[in-house]
Amino acid sequence: MADFVVRVVVSDTNIRKLKLPTKPTSVHDFYLSLQDKLNLANFTILYQDSDFNNELCTLTDMEELQPFGTVRIVEIVTEDAGTVQPVATNMNAAGGSNIRDTAGWPKQFIIPRFDHDVEFLLAKGNSEYKEHGTLLVLPKAAKSSVLQKLACVMYDYKAYPTEAEFSAVAEALVSAHPCLREAGSRTGMDGWRNSLQFKMGNYRTEIRKAGGEEVMINSGKRSKYRPDLPAARTGVKKPKRAEVNFLPNLPQTADSQEELKRTLQDELKKAASARNIQTVQALMVHTFALRRQHIVKACPLMKTILEEWPAMFLPSEVGMSQLCHSNSSVIDHFSVLWVHCADTDIEPLAYIHSYS
Repeated sequence: MADFVVRVVVSDTNIRKLKLPTKPTSVHDFYLSLQDKLNLANFTILYQDSDFNNELCTLTDMEELQPFGTVRIVEIVTEDAGTVQPVATNMNAAGGSNIRDTAGWPKQFIIPRFDHDVEFLLAKGNSEYKEHGTLLVLPKAAKSSVLQKLACVMYDYKAYPTEAEFSAVAEALVSAHPCLREAGSRTGMDGWRNSLQFKMGNYRTEIRKAGGEEVMINSGKRSKYRPDLPAARTGVKKPKRAEVNFLPNLPQTADSQEELKRTLQDELKKAASARNIQTVQALMVHTFALRRQHIVKACPLMKTILEEWPAMFLPSEVGMSQLCHSNSSVIDHFSVLWVHCADTDIEPLAYIHSYS
C-alpha cells in the first residue's frame, strides 16, 4: 500500500512533509503519530475542508483528510490560572469574510492536487515521460482545470502575484509533473507562465463580479464606453510586500462593526489605568475589516485616523495590527521607538526602524 502523505503546517516558518506507512484509522492514532514525528506535546489538528473553500476546520474524522491534504497544528499552552489558550489566532475572527491565514508568498510553492481525471492523465504522462521522454499535451478542458486550480491557490496568498512569483509557480508545476515541460521553450515553462498570468487576470475578474473588495477597488477604469475615467494602470491599489490582508470584505452584519467601533472609541476615552486591555484587543481584532476599508478607500489624514482609531497607536496594538495585516509580528523583524504625540494624551506613537 502506498504511503499516506500529508503537508503539516506547524507554524508559518515550519512546514513539514509527513509520510506515514498507512493512513491512520482514527484521529487519535494520527495525533499520536504527529506527536512522535514532530515532538509536540499538546495541540489541536485543523484541516482544510474543501466544502468550505479550504477553510480550516477541526479534524474529527479521518475520512475528511485525503492523501496529500494539508493540516495545521495549533499548539495549546496551559497558563498558571489553569486556563487553556491556543497559541495560533483564528484570523477569520478579524471581522472579515475573506481573511487570509497565510504569512505571505511561500518560499517554495506546493503544487496542489488537481481533479481526479487530471491526476490520472498526469500520472500516465509522467510515467511515459520517465520511460520514453514523451511530453504530454493536455486536452483543453484539462489544461483549463489545472490553471483554474493554480489560480485559486495563488489567490489564497495574494491577488496580484509578481512576474517572479508566476515563474516560480510554473517552475514548480513542471518540476512536479515533468511531462508538462514545453518543447521548444527556452525554460520549458514560458507558456505555462504566460497562461497563468492570463488565467489569474480572468480569475480576478470573477472575484470582482462576485464582490471581492480587494479587486473591486481597482475596477471602474477607462474603457471605450467610459473614456473619461482614469487609465487602467493608474492608481492601482494592491498590497505591498508582506501585506496579506490588504482589503478584506466586511461581514454581512456591517452595522455591528460600527457599533464595535463606537464601543472601542468609548473605551479609549477612559483613563489609561481604567481601560480594559483585553476588551481593546478583542475589539481591534473584530473591527479589522472595517478599519482597512476606511484606510484604503478614504486615504484619511493621520489626524483623522487618530480620531477614528486611537487604539491603533497603543504600544500593545502595534504588534497585533501587524499580525492581522501580514500574519507576522512586526516585533520579530523591527525595533520600535515610542515617541509621545504632541498636544495629546493618547498613548505614544510608534516609529518603526529596521535593524541595520
